[in-house]
Amino acid sequence: MLKTIMSAVLMSIALSIPAMQTPAGTTTASQCCSIVAEALKDYEHLKPGMKRGDVEAYFKAAGGMTFRDKTTYVYKSCEYIKVDIGFQRDPNTTTDFSSNDIVTAISPLTVGYPAKD
Repeated sequence: MLKTIMSAVLMSIALSIPAMQTPAGTTTASQCCSIVAEALKDYEHLKPGMKRGDVEAYFKAAGGMTFRDKTTYVYKSCEYIKVDIGFQRDPNTTTDFSSNDIVTAISPLTVGYPAKD
């Protein structure tokens, strides 16, 4: 009798699992992995010699303090994924960041909390 009751309880739990849904606003593990895979793929496009404007097709400048010679960028789809990029300044622009600044150094991708302004 106890065996029959336990079987019925386990069966009802097993049947209810596929009906459970991820709560609104949460991300599944496979979605997170696909974002990381996209970030790695886009990171592979970054090469010394390309321009700042090319970098900004894949990443955006992080919040907080930024400098023209070295800028921290975050992945557009996930601000927890970061990369630091060194630049040689465009000699034709003296006052601000230039989309023509040349990439000289690229750090490995890192994961961390986004900077707060």
